[in-house]
Amino acid sequence: MARASDTAYAAIKDLIQRGEIPPGQTIDESATAKTLGISRTPVREALLRLQAERFVEIGKGKGIRVAPLSSSDMREMYQVISGLEVAAVALLTRRRPSRDDLAELVDETRRMEAAIVADDVDAWGEADERFHRALMRLSGNRKLHEVGCQMRD
Repeated sequence: MARASDTAYAAIKDLIQRGEIPPGQTIDESATAKTLGISRTPVREALLRLQAERFVEIGKGKGIRVAPLSSSDMREMYQVISGLEVAAVALLTRRRPSRDDLAELVDETRRMEAAIVADDVDAWGEADERFHRALMRLSGNRKLHEVGCQMRD
C-alpha cells in the first residue's frame, strides 16, 4: 500500500506537469490535504520532495509556489537527458538485445509514425515519452533510468 506522502507527491506532481497548477501559482497545504483526503503532514513531506526536485519553491512566510522554468533550465535539462540517453543506448547495445527486447521501442516508434500520419501531436508526444523512458529502462542501469525519468518529468 502506498504511503500517503507518496500519493500526495504523485498527485501534486501530476497537477504541476499537466499545467493545472501553473508556474508562479501558490499551493495551499491545507486545501491540498483536504482535496486528497489526507492530513497536512504527508502533503508537507510531498512538497519538500518536490522542492528537492525543483518543482516548487518554499519560502519562509511566502508560502509554496510552483517554480518557474526558464529557457536556460530547459536547455540544461535536455543536455543532461541527452547525455543519459546516449549512455542508455551504449549500455543497451552492449547487451546485444534480441528483437523481443526491442519490441517496446519498435512499437512506440510505430505509434509515433501513425500519430504523424494522423496529425495527432498529443499521441506523438505520448509515444515519444514512452519510447524514451523505455530506452532508459532497457539500458539495464536502474540509476540511469531513475534519474533520466526524473529529468524527463
